[in-house]
Amino acid sequence: MKKDMNALINAYYKAALIKGTFDYYIICEKQLECEAVDEEVMQSIHSAFGEILSSSNEDKKQDILKVEHLRNQIIQKMQVLTAYTDQLQVYEYVLNRCEQRYQKEELIDEEVFANKLFQFIFLVKDNMLINDNIKACLAQLPVRMTKMHYFDLIRQSILLYKGSEQEAVNSYLYILRCSAMLYEPEGIDDYFLNHKDEMELFKRVDYNKLTKEEYSRYTLLLSKMAENLIIESDFYVSAQDLLNCIDTILISRTSMEQVTWEGEEDCRKILSDVYTTRFDTLDMESRQHLEDTFSKLEGEQEKAYDEIQRLEAKITVDTEKDSQEILLNLEKMGKLMSSSVFTELELKINTQLADENYIEVQTKQFIQELSDLFDKSSKFVVRSIMAATLSKMPVFFNSKDEVYHYIKNSLKQCSDFAEKNVSMKLLNEFMDTI
Repeated sequence: MKKDMNALINAYYKAALIKGTFDYYIICEKQLECEAVDEEVMQSIHSAFGEILSSSNEDKKQDILKVEHLRNQIIQKMQVLTAYTDQLQVYEYVLNRCEQRYQKEELIDEEVFANKLFQFIFLVKDNMLINDNIKACLAQLPVRMTKMHYFDLIRQSILLYKGSEQEAVNSYLYILRCSAMLYEPEGIDDYFLNHKDEMELFKRVDYNKLTKEEYSRYTLLLSKMAENLIIESDFYVSAQDLLNCIDTILISRTSMEQVTWEGEEDCRKILSDVYTTRFDTLDMESRQHLEDTFSKLEGEQEKAYDEIQRLEAKITVDTEKDSQEILLNLEKMGKLMSSSVFTELELKINTQLADENYIEVQTKQFIQELSDLFDKSSKFVVRSIMAATLSKMPVFFNSKDEVYHYIKNSLKQCSDFAEKNVSMKLLNEFMDTI
């Protein structure tokens, strides 16, 4: 068992060192090319690689704590960016439905469209795909239902979680709160305050009296903000992926009897050159030499992952029963090297069951939050929130007929030409791309 555990730690170390070397090269290249980066995060990454390259035998636990503190900060920042992305989607829905007020297109035949959409939904035989199609339709069709009926659907959907773990209820409500612009993560008052100011502009718009010039201005703002959110998010995904490798390298060095492997010195040479120069003093010949060195590592990372997979299947880590540091480190490295880049390392899961009282309290609180938000929002924003949340709920139709009547009624009861036509246009595009 001990031999297998040491082999697994060495495999984690190898995979993390190769991947970390490549990712460090790429992220430094982006910094040199003045792509959007968080300079404070980059400085911490450089410092961490300085410690890795150091030959010091000092305890690395303080370095691990620094890296994991930075990981948590990036998780907070990503949660803030995600919250703004969710909010932006609500306003994108509203602005999309204003478009044909100013550039009218020929009205799509809603009878023909309703039949086409219904047939599209049930064209597949897989129930999961049918449900996905229904949810895609709910996200775009005009919402014409009373708040009372909507809140009743919310209640019924939460009630489905009765008897499951409370964590499942909380996760579901988190998804709904995000879609409804109700989730305010820790750090929203500290990070990306420029986006907070931009979002306030969308909140103050009178969408009922929106002029063509205002529509163009806000559409452009939305587009630029969406682009910036993507660029910022991409950086933090890359940075977090790299920090996961750094953390794994540091942890492995505190736990294993190190086994040297071919290519390790190549990794250290690349890291040293990039860390020392940040590309500023590297000429094209030197950079070409570094890239040639990468070619020597080809296939090594895959071998390490194969070894990880083989050994993980042999070693079972139960941290509730085992408190040995080496086992705790194995579990942590497994999380860090998984595909879940933003995984919480010290996640505490609530395993208590959601009884009737718990469901009732959570439902009442969430509906009150929605009600308060609706009271201060325009009907356009309310409908956008309804559409977004309905598409995240378990499908509430009991038959094909109910689906067909929903489609027909949502179009029939929508007297807004622009909203109706854009909804049908977007769904036609969706159907044509599948």
